[in-house]
Amino acid sequence: MACRIAGLAEYLSDSAYQSGKEWHFQDCDFTVIDEDTELSDLNRVKKVEAAGWYGIKAVNAGFESTALVLMSDYYGGNCASVAQLFYDDGDNWKREIEKAIIATLSVQETVTPDTLLLVEIPGADKSDKDIRLEELWRQFGDVPMNPETECIEEDFLHFPAGTNRMDIWHWFDEQHSLGVAYLTGQKGA
Repeated sequence: MACRIAGLAEYLSDSAYQSGKEWHFQDCDFTVIDEDTELSDLNRVKKVEAAGWYGIKAVNAGFESTALVLMSDYYGGNCASVAQLFYDDGDNWKREIEKAIIATLSVQETVTPDTLLLVEIPGADKSDKDIRLEELWRQFGDVPMNPETECIEEDFLHFPAGTNRMDIWHWFDEQHSLGVAYLTGQKGA
């Protein structure tokens, strides 16, 4: 897909979230759209190497930090940019992601927040239903549960308090196109 740097930063900021101590971030690859860029497929750009391609990924820095650490880099190396996003500073996430992308691209390109990119985001072609279900899954993670009975202690959607966790998991499994294994982060399990 094609989007501006500012739009990509907004999308990535809006889709990042923390569940417990684990951060979830949508890694992606991108390149600047110019006269050498084939608009249809970033994979072609990667194979032909007609233009540089870049990525932004979540990394585990291993410093016991509570921040989501992102690294943006050129796949040829030598222009990495790092951003730290803190849970209580969500209003600045878009700006920090945008700055990291621009810092990486600026080593070899002339860019602004309005620069057009060709972006490959794994899973971005999800249905609206799956996207809504993934948000509901995140909300379900915040519902208090009795650890001994594995029953929810508050109403959630159409499930009354006292519903067993597995009954809700089965509902998500039937509703989401990739099932509960995808939702629990065990893609392909």
